[in-house]
Amino acid sequence: MTVSRESERAGPVTDQPTGVWVYGVCPMDEDLDLDTLTDDLGTGRMWAVEQDGLRTVVGEASETPASAAESTALRAHLRVLEALHAKTTLVPAAFGTVLPDEQAIRTHLLAGRAEELRRLLERLAGRVEVIVRAEADDDAVVETVLAEHPDIRQQGRGIESARDPMARLRGRLALGERVAEAVAAHQRAVASALLERLSSHADAVAPRDEEALTSLDAAFLIEEGQLDVFDADVDELAAEHPGWRFRSVGPAPPHHFVDAPWSG
Repeated sequence: MTVSRESERAGPVTDQPTGVWVYGVCPMDEDLDLDTLTDDLGTGRMWAVEQDGLRTVVGEASETPASAAESTALRAHLRVLEALHAKTTLVPAAFGTVLPDEQAIRTHLLAGRAEELRRLLERLAGRVEVIVRAEADDDAVVETVLAEHPDIRQQGRGIESARDPMARLRGRLALGERVAEAVAAHQRAVASALLERLSSHADAVAPRDEEALTSLDAAFLIEEGQLDVFDADVDELAAEHPGWRFRSVGPAPPHHFVDAPWSG
């Protein structure tokens, strides 16, 4: 089986001036012991800024770290999001999200974006994100295309039987272009079919690369109760397409389904 599982997630990395580090927003109707969570994760101090039924989980921000320390900070940030998401509905903030102080959180987020955040919390309740990537092995796809188009092999034999060297060269170039076009068309068709089939299990889909037409790279918003069904279908697709490499990442907080502005 070529399907693997991972749990790490990365959001956009930004500079980290001193201020209040934002992990995300969750509803206040969930019990959340941040002191115990801090001890369990071994992170810096975390606390909540609360207002009108919304709770923003925050920590202390520091100066922009060096690359090695930044990588450590990213992993710590992701661990916190995973832990929060396991306990409550979470609108996760991207790594490096910093607001000046608690007042900015109250004014900009908990007051200025309250309705938007409530809609997001309602949409994300009981749901997780799973990223699925699938790409074709070039050699395997070429063999599949040649099997589907026996005339291509026949064309190749005809080219090689030509006596004129220039005619053979021109024929090889034309044949190469035809094979490349057929391979791309096959990859587009398979990638589209994969996306359509997996989308049938999802509440929402977020392509991670709009230009990737010959492969699959998308995030799927899945109800937790449907996760086993979704995973089973990914496994089935991998078995049905042995010439494709599948990779499934998740479940995780729904990073790709949050477009709430965290600053500004």
